[in-house]
Amino acid sequence: MRVETLVWEVPSKELHGMADIAVPPNSYLDRQARRKSLVYVILAVTAEFLCGLLVGLAISSPYRIYSLLALPVVGLLAWATWKWMDRVEKDRDNFVRGMDGETRVAIALSMLPEAFRVFHNLDEDFGNIDHLVVGPTGMFAIETKNWKGIVSSDGKGELLANGRPASKPNVRRFTARIMGLKEKVQALTRLDPFICGLMVFPIARVEVRNGQTGTVDCLSLEHLCDHIQTKSKGRALSNDEVAQIAKAVEKVQEMREEHK
Repeated sequence: MRVETLVWEVPSKELHGMADIAVPPNSYLDRQARRKSLVYVILAVTAEFLCGLLVGLAISSPYRIYSLLALPVVGLLAWATWKWMDRVEKDRDNFVRGMDGETRVAIALSMLPEAFRVFHNLDEDFGNIDHLVVGPTGMFAIETKNWKGIVSSDGKGELLANGRPASKPNVRRFTARIMGLKEKVQALTRLDPFICGLMVFPIARVEVRNGQTGTVDCLSLEHLCDHIQTKSKGRALSNDEVAQIAKAVEKVQEMREEHK
């Protein structure tokens, strides 16, 4: 069994004017990865115990001939357990890679000017928002995708990974989470900010043009901070509006924590 140790570290804000980091990154994915690892360990221990028990009974039973007939069942159980454990391991590895990708995005966001507020891992009704940036150029909800290869549009508002459709409607689901957050911010501030959706691909080549995925823009990691500072689709926000929205986001997260 492989065990990964991940360390998150960003430069100190005191080095130069960096964004205000409001919520530590990776808490959501860290919980998920730990849960997947626990399931993996439980499966491994349970499978080893059951196989050992059946083999022991087959050897020691007075009706040995009948017990030996159970050995194929032992083999089938071992094979099914191995397949299940392999699936859990792949799922867990995906979460670990997600943690690595989100860490890289978080480090990049920490380099934004200090006028920007940065939040990480915001729990929403339909999932979580990896990162949220609030600043003078507007609001930006960011989702990290650790896809490999080439990312393109399917011509219908969704994405293709190496020419193949994704397993789920990523753009539509991300948009739903953004709209859910916007409704909460509106209720708490009576402001109507436009939240720009950004899907960031740290290791894939992005071949999606603006407009092909609706209001969500797809870009590589190296273009993220420049996009936030110079290519916003929303209106500019005053310092007071930034403070109001940031306070509302903090309030939303506090309420969700209270109901967990």
